[in-house]
Amino acid sequence: MSPNPRSEPVIPHVAEDVLPGHPDRLADAIAERLVDDAVLRDPEALVGVEVAVFRGTVLVTGRIAAGKSEDCLSLFSEAQVHQAFEEAGYNGRWAITPNGFAGPDAEQDARSQLRVLAELELGALSREAGGLRSAEAAGGSEPGS
Repeated sequence: MSPNPRSEPVIPHVAEDVLPGHPDRLADAIAERLVDDAVLRDPEALVGVEVAVFRGTVLVTGRIAAGKSEDCLSLFSEAQVHQAFEEAGYNGRWAITPNGFAGPDAEQDARSQLRVLAELELGALSREAGGLRSAEAAGGSEPGS
C-alpha cells in the first residue's frame, strides 16, 4: 500500500533551529547591529554586508553608505562586533585557556582573543544611492524613471 494514496508528491518539511550562540546567529546579530547603527545615523542609509564567524574570528565584508563624508570612518568599529557577542551571552565565557575556561579576567581575555577582520567600503550616501531608497519607497523602479 502506498503511503500517499492520492499520488501527490511527498514533500518533506524540514526545520532548522539554532541556539543563540550559533555562528549563524552571531553573524546575523552583527549584521543587524551594523544596519541599525547606520540607519540611526542616516534613515536613508544603505548597508550591504556579509558576516562570517569561525571560532575566534569574525570577517565582515561589504559596503556601508550613510551620512556625510566626515562621518564615514565611524560607521564600523570592532566594538559593534564585541557588543553582539556579549548580547549573545558570551561575556568572556567563551575564552578558553590551557586550564579550561578563563577565570576572573575572562571578559578581557575574550576581547583580546576575538579577531575581527573587516574589508568594508565606508562612504557617504551619494545623491544617486539615496535616490534608490526614495524610488523604492515610492514604488518606482529606479531613480529618474
